[in-house]
This record gives sequence, structure tokens and C-alpha cells, in this order.
Amino acid sequence: MALQNDVQTRLWDQVEDLLAKHDYVSLRQLLLPEEAVDIADLASELSGLDLATFFRLLSKDQAAEVFVYLSSDQQEELIKLYSDQELSEILDGLYNDDLVEILDELPAQVAKRVLKQTDSSRRDLVNRLLQYPEDSAGSIMTTEYMKLSQGMTVAEALYKLRHINQRVEMIYTCFVTDASRVLEGVVYVADILRARDDQFLWEIMNREPHFVQTIDDQEEVAKVIRDYDLLALPVVDTEHRLVGIVTVDDAVEVFVEEVTEDHAYMAAMQPAETPYPETTVLDNARRRIFWLLLLMISGMLNATILRHYEAVYVALPMLVAMMPLLTAAGGNAGSQTTSVAIVAYATGDITGHDFGRVLWKEFRISLICGLSLASVNAAIVYLRNGHSGTLSLTIFISFLATIMMAKVMAVILLYLAKALHLDPAMVVSPVITTVVDICALLLYFGIAAWLFNISLA
Repeated sequence: MALQNDVQTRLWDQVEDLLAKHDYVSLRQLLLPEEAVDIADLASELSGLDLATFFRLLSKDQAAEVFVYLSSDQQEELIKLYSDQELSEILDGLYNDDLVEILDELPAQVAKRVLKQTDSSRRDLVNRLLQYPEDSAGSIMTTEYMKLSQGMTVAEALYKLRHINQRVEMIYTCFVTDASRVLEGVVYVADILRARDDQFLWEIMNREPHFVQTIDDQEEVAKVIRDYDLLALPVVDTEHRLVGIVTVDDAVEVFVEEVTEDHAYMAAMQPAETPYPETTVLDNARRRIFWLLLLMISGMLNATILRHYEAVYVALPMLVAMMPLLTAAGGNAGSQTTSVAIVAYATGDITGHDFGRVLWKEFRISLICGLSLASVNAAIVYLRNGHSGTLSLTIFISFLATIMMAKVMAVILLYLAKALHLDPAMVVSPVITTVVDICALLLYFGIAAWLFNISLA
């Protein structure tokens, strides 16, 4: 990665130098062999006329590829700077799913101009794609795929593959349909190449391909692609007619998007729609302040608990010193379980039917972890506080109960969130810390008051 960064830095220095000298011929030659994603990374340093000039140096095909990787702000800027003819050329080179994704991020007026530059048939298709529910299979699919019929011979299929007159995003996987576009099977180019010329496609195709429907959640779509090692997954409507495909690169984007969203929720803030460098200070503050306020309210509840048990920690000041260790241990224990369980649930390793199995497993883990931490802390307290057996026992029971409570509660909250159709990452991680802190303090001082027979009246 460091080597790649060094190469990109040197490349940027060359680009900057050639732009300053207006040596556009050399700059065009410099960019010609570069990958689209690397060119987009270089373009991220530019704006205004420099960005437009830079982009005009790219070939038509290269420009379309690079455009997809630009930030939404740069895409909007180029659209405003480009003539109708230039914009039309860029749009012609985009796949339909990429165009839909770009339109979804643009302001309404800019999106209208983009749609105006597309031909009427494609405009109707794009508008239909835009109407699918957000985060559904229909919203991320492309309609540009290789379609064959099962009555074709291998020779006929090869001829069609060689003389294809339309753009397809995935040619390695071909989809077999009837005259009404009903999905009948899938055949791979590798199988076509290995078959005899006189064989029919129905002889070599997979008659029971995996597929999803247009309204299926994009995360489930990505899981199917991952689990079955697919390059492309057909998307059908309610009548089993093929309407599009989701490719493996789209599945990767979905996983990245979902992981980013889960990390944001687990950090107790709303996920951002744009990359961190592009978000404003106010937008960042707005996304974070709600959970900060909620966690602050939980702190007030802790203060109420401390006031209630004032007689206990006045009589036993050592309890106050151990309190941060106890709440931190409980919070960390709960966070460990939520992190592992949320990832396992997201990847399909566990499901809603595994509640008992997961709960029993985490209970046993919590018992081992709880006994370990409780023993260490109880021993330290025993050695440092005059060999007080009762105080050590208080610490031992409190740590054991807190660790076990935190891990078990994390599992319960995870499955409760799923039962209520909520995102577990959004609910469990912020809530578990709050709940564990409150319960840990109640357990801690309650056990101490009981063992030392301290009256709270």
C-alpha cells in the first residue's frame, strides 16, 4: 500500500506539472494506461476548469469509466461545466445501474438535465429503475446482460457472443429465457467453450439457477452472490421474468456500505451519506449529537443510583475506586459479544432460529470470562485492603454477575432488535453500554449493602 501511495504521489506531481505547462498532449499520453479508479483519485485533487480540462483529455470510454468513481460533488460540477454534447457522450458510456446510482445522488435540477440528454427509451428504463425501493435488488441491478435461448446450438451462441451488438456488463454468465423473458436457466461461457458446436444450450445449462426478486433486500442479494460464489445473479419480477442482474462488483459495494453503516451505528452516530472529507462540521455534529444526548441522560440515571447508595460507598470508600473498573469491564464484555454477534448475523452465520444456541454459548463464555476477571480483581482487593474477605467477596460476585449479565443481555438485545425489524447495530451497541452501566451499579452496591448489612434508609 505504501508503494502504491508513493507511485500515486509521483503521478500526481507529473499531472500537476503538465497542467501548469498546458502540455495536454503529454498529459493525455500519461493518463492513457492508467486504471479508471486511479485517474479518479488524481481528479479528486482538481476542481472547476482544471477538472473539466483534465476530464476532456480522456478518451470517450475512459471518461465514462472514470466518471463513475468521482465523488457526487465532482460529478455535479462536471455536468454543469459540460456542453450537452459532451454530457451525452459521457452518459452513453455508462451502464444503466451506474447511471441510476449517479442520478440518485444528484440534486433534482441537475438530474433532470442528465435525463434530458438520454434517449427516450433509456430514460423510461432509468426512471423505472429509480422507482424501485431504496436498498432493494431492483435499485442496484443492471438491465444490460447477455440473453440466450435454450433452443440455440453452441455454435449459434458463440456467434452471438462474438457479434454482440449491445453493451453488457457481465458476459461470462449468460441468462437463458423464453420469448416472454421468463428465466429458464443460466449457462456459463466456459461451459459453452468446452461443449460441442452441435450441442443445444438446454443440454449444458443450469436449469435451477439462484435468483432474487426485485423487492428483495440488497444485503440478502449480496449474501447469495457471496455464498454461491457467483459473478452475476438474475433478478426476476413476480411472474419470474428476467428484468436485470446484480453483478459481483455491486455486491462488494453493498457489503462495504452495510459495514460502514454498522460501524457508524456501533459508534453511536448516524451513518454519513458522503465520505468523511466531504461532510461539513455541522453535518457531523448533527449525526452525533442525538446519541451523545441519549448517553448523557443515562449518565444522569447513574448519578441517581449513586445518590441512592450513598450510605454504602461512604462506609466503604474502596468501592468507589473499583467502580470504573467494574463498569468498563461490563461495557467491554457487552461490546465484545455485540461485535461478534452482529457480524455473525449480518453474514448469515447465525439466524433468528439460533437464539437458544447463541445464548447458551455466550452464557458459558461469560462464565469463564467472569470467573477470570472476578478472581483477579478480588485477589487484588484482598491483598491491598487488609485481607478483607467480605470486601473481596463483594468484588468477586459483582464482577462475575456484571460480566455474565452484559454478555447475555447483548444476545437478548440483538434478537429483540431483529424481532422488531430494527438494525441491530443501531440499537444494540449504544444501548448495551447504557444498560450495562446501570445494571452493574445496581448489582455492585446492592451486593455490598447486603453483604455488609448496610441500611439505605
